Amino acid sequence: MKVVDLSPIRANGNALAQAKNFLIGSFRFGSAWFEDVEAQKIVIEQLDRVLDRRFIVLQNLPLEGLEIPVPLLLIGPTGLSVIYVHAGKGIFRAKQDAWTELNRRSGKFEDSENLITRTLEMQKVVDSYLTRQHYAHPPIQAILLFTDPGTHVDSIRPAVRVLMRDALERLGISILQ
Repeated sequence: MKVVDLSPIRANGNALAQAKNFLIGSFRFGSAWFEDVEAQKIVIEQLDRVLDRRFIVLQNLPLEGLEIPVPLLLIGPTGLSVIYVHAGKGIFRAKQDAWTELNRRSGKFEDSENLITRTLEMQKVVDSYLTRQHYAHPPIQAILLFTDPGTHVDSIRPAVRVLMRDALERLGISILQ
């Protein structure tokens, strides 16, 4: 699998460069951006074990119309997948396009940043970009993937495919089929 890193801000370099990039990334994309970039490395490493050289991953693809880059766009002979990788931890509930998080203090599910709509938005922007460029393409699969083993998602027919870290190998196998 070939990986093309298009990150506008790199998480590497010397300590001063890392601190500067961390601040810039936090202001532009949110405080959890670098954690999500580190989580992307886990996903890429796992998928690379399963997928062959026919697959390409575009990492942190910046597209007009999105406030943050598309974390992973997997391109291969079996189709396209937008993979929103999230390093967050918690207990969530996904029902169609609704997204809630368990508030540990109250014990109730409450609205939080809707990761399903964010993933769908990324899918739509990639689809409209490819359509504007006159690239014929199959339907794009939208995947929301959590890398923290302490995360649990209770899902009822979610609008996107929701996966945990332990399903990465199965994801790669299903993409090959």
